[in-house]
Amino acid sequence: MKESLHATTLRRLFRRIVIGTIALPMPLGLVIACSSAESTADDAGADANSAGACRALDVADAPRGCGSKAAFSVSLAGDLSTCGDGGALSSETCRELCGESVRSCTRTGSTLACEPFPCAVDGRRYSGLDDRAAPNARDIGSYLSRMAFFEAASVDAFAILERDLGALGAPKSLVQGCRDAKRDEARHAQMASSLATTYGGTPPAPVLHAQAHRDLETLAIENAVEGCVRETFGVLIGMWQSVAAPNAELRAFFGAITNDELRHAALSARIDAWARTALSPAAIARLDAATEEALVALEASLRVSEPVSGLGIPSAGQALELFSGWRAARKGTGISDGALGESVAA
Repeated sequence: MKESLHATTLRRLFRRIVIGTIALPMPLGLVIACSSAESTADDAGADANSAGACRALDVADAPRGCGSKAAFSVSLAGDLSTCGDGGALSSETCRELCGESVRSCTRTGSTLACEPFPCAVDGRRYSGLDDRAAPNARDIGSYLSRMAFFEAASVDAFAILERDLGALGAPKSLVQGCRDAKRDEARHAQMASSLATTYGGTPPAPVLHAQAHRDLETLAIENAVEGCVRETFGVLIGMWQSVAAPNAELRAFFGAITNDELRHAALSARIDAWARTALSPAAIARLDAATEEALVALEASLRVSEPVSGLGIPSAGQALELFSGWRAARKGTGISDGALGESVAA
């Protein structure tokens, strides 16, 4: 079958990347420390109400790294005009005020709303997903509880994708692939929930709200961002954990899930290839731009990641090496997105 061949190709490629990364010495420059938040807070603490450049007062208490809530707020002091005129601020200003773990921020008066990067391996999100119930990943139990939440959310993501592909007249193989992936994700959610409980976690369940049908371009962009970029890179992290996790139970858990996620990554590539055959050149340009933006955001999130210990998660430096090898393979071999799924059976 075409799909199994695609997954096999991905597996071989990803094994080369993981093995190559393990063999590489980690340059000290890649061990990224998140120190800007503390220094900003120290400076502000000297005289919180004095004049001077705009600065954040309480960023030291803000959540850092992936796994934070959807947004957090900090109070500003000093000359607020140096923080911009209000509204969305530049990414550089956001990182200076909120800390390196944020992707965007918005100022309203003297309050700054900061949006952190999502976790690289949070599963397949979808537009409208309410992730406020997902716990922060601080220890093994909460990490696995968060994982259970997003595995369950992935069931909904594939259900919506299955519905919309069918409505758009996609090949039956793609619709069936979503149906199969939905069953995989339900099993993953059960596995993660059970293991989370073993480690003292309390997995919450996501709530699915009614979702309107999407047009092809909207579907293609979400599939590229969530499937071709985030979910596919998550396979590399899972492969690493299946080797590096500290006990046999965790290694078997990550290995079993990764085997399924390889098929999901291949499915995402096939959906991408099919969508591109029906999109206009302008729409394809927007799709490419969204994919590139997702890659940039993913790399930035890896630089500020704070891995939970005891799970075999790669360090920031190791994750960046994995990302570098994967991105080079996307550009150099053509084993990515459309090229991987160049032939889709009807």
